[in-house]
Formats: sequence, C-alpha cells, structure tokens
Amino acid sequence: MKAVLILALVYSGVLARLAGAEQAEKAEEAYELSSVQLGWPADAKVLMIHGDDIGMCNAANEAAKQALVDGRITSCSIMMPCPWAYDFCMWVKDKQDQYDIGLHITLTSEWKTYRWGPVLPPSEVPSLCDKEGFLWDDVLPVVLRAKADEIEREIRAQVELAIKWGIRPTHLDTHMGTVFGRPDFTMAFMKVAREFGITPFLIEPSPFFIKEARTRGLPVTPQMIKLLKDFPSAKLDNFTYPQIKGISSYEDRKATLMEQIRKLEPGVTCLIIHPSILTPELEAITGSAKTRAWELKVFDDPDVRKLIKDEKIHLVTWRELAKRRPMPQPTTTPTAKTETPSAK
Repeated sequence: MKAVLILALVYSGVLARLAGAEQAEKAEEAYELSSVQLGWPADAKVLMIHGDDIGMCNAANEAAKQALVDGRITSCSIMMPCPWAYDFCMWVKDKQDQYDIGLHITLTSEWKTYRWGPVLPPSEVPSLCDKEGFLWDDVLPVVLRAKADEIEREIRAQVELAIKWGIRPTHLDTHMGTVFGRPDFTMAFMKVAREFGITPFLIEPSPFFIKEARTRGLPVTPQMIKLLKDFPSAKLDNFTYPQIKGISSYEDRKATLMEQIRKLEPGVTCLIIHPSILTPELEAITGSAKTRAWELKVFDDPDVRKLIKDEKIHLVTWRELAKRRPMPQPTTTPTAKTETPSAK
C-alpha cells in the first residue's frame, strides 16, 4: 500500500489534467455487482481468503501448505522469481485439482538484503532492474523507468516458467500492485492473461470501488475504467488487507480481522494475507514476521471460523469464479521455453 500511495503523488498532476471527468462519470453510471453477474444473490457476501507471497521463502511455503490442506485459505499465488518458488511448485503440481494456485506476478524485490532478479536474464529486461541486476525495490522506480514491452516479456516468462514446472495457474495477480502502476502495464498484464486463458486479478469498476480507489489515490482514469469493464473475465468487487496499524499482539490481529469480516459488504471480496511460519529466516527477511505468523494462525481460530459461518459468508476460489465466467480460449499455445533462473 505504501507503494500505491507513492504512485498517487507521482500521478496526481497527470490525473488532474486528464480531460476524462465527464467520461468517468458516464463509465460509472450503469453497473452491477460482479457477484450478481456471476450468479449470486444481490445481498450475498462472497469472500476469498488469499495467501500472497508464496515461494518467497521456506516459511511462506510451509505456511501455505498447512493453510491449503486445512482450508484456512481458499487461494494462494506463487512469486516465480523467488528462490523458493520451485519448492512449492514441486509440492503442489500433483495436487492442483484440490487447491487454487495462481501466480503472484512479481516486478519488484522490496527487502533490504534478501533480493531477487527477474525470471528473464537482466540483460533482456534492463529497465526492470537496478545496477545489481535485482528487480527494483519499490513500485515507483518501476513506474518511472520500466518499458512496457519488457514488463510484458517478464510477465509472460513468469507464466511460462510456472507451466514448465507443472503448474496450471487458476489466476494471475500482482505483487505490490505494480501491474496497475501505469495503464500500459495493465494492458500488458491483460494481454498475457488473455494469451494463456488465465483469469487475471481485476476489480469490477463500480461507483463504490471507484470512489474508494480515488480516495486512496489509485490511478483510476477513464482509460483504466474502460480496460476493467471491457475485459472478458470474472472480477472481484473489492479487495482488502488485514489492518496493520496498531497491531501488537495476536489478540489485536484477531479482533481487527473479525471486525473487518463483520463489515463485509455484498459482493466478491478478496482478503489478502501473507501467511508464514515464524522462523529466524523470516525474521531476518522482514520486520512483519510476527504479523505474518498471526495471519496464518487467525484463520484457524474457532471464533473466526464461527463468525464466517454465522455471517453466512460464502467462501470462494478463483477456480469457482472462472467456472462461473470462463475466460475466452487461449490465443497462444504455451511453449514454456523459459530457462530456469540462475538464482534457483
């Protein structure tokens, strides 16, 4: 979210000059919740509990394995450039009919000393890399420096590598929101999703979401609204993260999460968490290690499970969304020629 806020500062002047105010209003006029379009009643609360950052490290992989097996999460996605992606792919490739496994398209490498580069050789996508050959450490440098054609090639390479390692992705989503940093990035993301027939992480541009997005400073231009509306796939109505500010204990995490669940609005919502086992490895990587461990624990809490049931919340996967609105047939046959990254 920090990265998104920085983006807002960069683009605020650009957005102010876009002569799209009237166009945006027209684009927002007629809408229907994605959940309704997908066949749920208008008052249905549909929730996806999604695990991000799988493959980032061993601690994330072990947590995802537990959470998928016991149903704590309904979906997860793999960071293909990361050193532990291969481990998770090997574990899940023969279990894909049981679990909802997507790709967390990764165009940044945000940790101070734990870094990774692109799947492609840095020489093939130089605008995506810093001087050490790692992906940029935040979204802002990507937005300012990256070439859209290199973004497209790297996204495609990540999909091809997953296929090579036996994965049939149920969806594509985005690490740190980078693919939405510029409209040409989003078009590249959509293009690759369409090529492979994989449902991408997209939001139905309802007036509610557009208002919320603009409040947060997201670059919701008329062009972006049109891209979202026109893409032929199942979409979310909203997404959210567990509250971070003021969280200092597991009980804090549990209480704030339960409040978020109580406040869910009708529609399809993706609740994004970062489940991990608390290990010295994870603590060396990130200062959010305890928070990530609490996010794994909380969805196994009987009180949280009971609340989801009492609130009559429908738990869902990307696979189910795609069945309700299938993607068009792939426009290309994947060749999976991508070489294994040297980091692996």
